[in-house]
Amino acid sequence: MLSNNENAEEVKTNPDPYLAAFEADRGYMEELIIPEGVTKIGLLAFTHCNNLATLVIPKGVKSIGDNAFMNCYVLKSLDIPEGVTYIGDYAFRYCRKLTYLNIPGSVTHIGYNAFAACPGECDIHFAKTKAEVSSMENYPWGIEEYNALPVAAVIHCTDGDLNVSYVNKNNN
Repeated sequence: MLSNNENAEEVKTNPDPYLAAFEADRGYMEELIIPEGVTKIGLLAFTHCNNLATLVIPKGVKSIGDNAFMNCYVLKSLDIPEGVTYIGDYAFRYCRKLTYLNIPGSVTHIGYNAFAACPGECDIHFAKTKAEVSSMENYPWGIEEYNALPVAAVIHCTDGDLNVSYVNKNNN
């Protein structure tokens, strides 16, 4: 599946902003195991992989680009490996079937609306304190006016649970 990039350090950005890097496979790919050695997943790399239900990201990845997995509607579980420091804007937006999300403590940046329109019933674990998660900028969990599923979520932090409501842009 990744034959073009098996020895690459980066899953390349697609130069066409409307096409995923793996455009030919995007509607058919159900499982994706990104190979060891990849350190960066680029802009729009796997956006619109509508049937992608299983995703394995290797430990060597440091950065997940903007819109990298946006509109992967049936992605069920996401375990972001320790070592990832950057998650881009809209990276996992509209992953509407997500039931489990694990974010490691190594993550220092989560982009704007990175997880917007993911279901509120998703079991979210973030290896940071409630104060650290609360102080995050960029509305990573979504802004109500842009969100198809404006519901509250619970994030399990290292020091307890944090209730997070999607933010209404006009009322903050």
